[in-house]
Amino acid sequence: MNDNLENADDFINFLIKTYLPKEEFKIEKEEENKNLKYTVYVKKRSLGKIVGKGGKVAEAIREIVKSLPNVKKRIYIKFEEMKDE
Repeated sequence: MNDNLENADDFINFLIKTYLPKEEFKIEKEEENKNLKYTVYVKKRSLGKIVGKGGKVAEAIREIVKSLPNVKKRIYIKFEEMKDE
């Protein structure tokens, strides 16, 4: 795998961990052609922390990740409630 993509994975994980402890979320990645889709599953009690008021925190995370250098794929990040709490 491309080192830059691994760095994107690590960076997204790092950003989320600044808001939540590791046991409060999990990240799944799906690659399709020129797109990387990340789904961040968050426990219900912590969803508000990561989404933020009016979605501002989530949008800020998306914008920071989009600005990563040397990542040639489009990155999408979706936040969802973790089903098995």
